[in-house]
Amino acid sequence: TFVITGKSGTGVGLGELFLLSGGTGRLTNLSARANVGEGGDILIAGFIRQGVGEFLLRGVGPDLAQYDITNYLADPVISLHKLSTGSTILSNNDWGQIVGAISDKNARAGAVPFPQGSKDSAAYVVLGSGGYTLHVSGAQPGQKGVALVEVFELR
Repeated sequence: TFVITGKSGTGVGLGELFLLSGGTGRLTNLSARANVGEGGDILIAGFIRQGVGEFLLRGVGPDLAQYDITNYLADPVISLHKLSTGSTILSNNDWGQIVGAISDKNARAGAVPFPQGSKDSAAYVVLGSGGYTLHVSGAQPGQKGVALVEVFELR
């Protein structure tokens, strides 16, 4: 875990983690929690993939209530973008629409399962080599709150 804070306590920050070639480690989960707003104030996780892999992607808002976070983003939406083209690969609002496709992926990832009917977002995708960004924003204009972005590589 590392924390990024500004001298004045506000602003946009970028944290980077690199696995160097020749190492034996493997990053299997990336997550970040932040206040989410609109425009340039959405939450973005970027990652680069080598080879083909399966991923569980999540945008957590309402499920943060179990950790006593009361100002959570009430209805997060996730969208995955390919860096080389800027194209949107997928998006999800309300994971409950695809509960059957996601439930077993949560278990494989070791992720805390979402409660039935929650407004949290999730998606499963197979990705090839390249750079990607996962965006978390509010489903409605003006929606703000704390959210968690999660990227799990499944084994």
